[in-house]
Amino acid sequence: MWLVVSIERRVLGRCRADQFREDVAIEGMGDGWCGFALDLPAGVLAVRRGYAISVRRDGDSEHLPGSPYVLEPAVRIVG
Repeated sequence: MWLVVSIERRVLGRCRADQFREDVAIEGMGDGWCGFALDLPAGVLAVRRGYAISVRRDGDSEHLPGSPYVLEPAVRIVG
């Protein structure tokens, strides 16, 4: 299955969900071959900003469970 990963309607890329996930297989949710990874170029995400990352199936645009995922800022400035 192909996936589309985006932030705020900006497509970051497409990837195939074909990597084995032992945790999924152990839980009995399919055969476990549903993991994925998308390498992003440096600078695409700012460490001081949060993001809502959407992962959808390419064919029908349905969100995967847990999507959108809110990624909190890695660095917070306290004044």
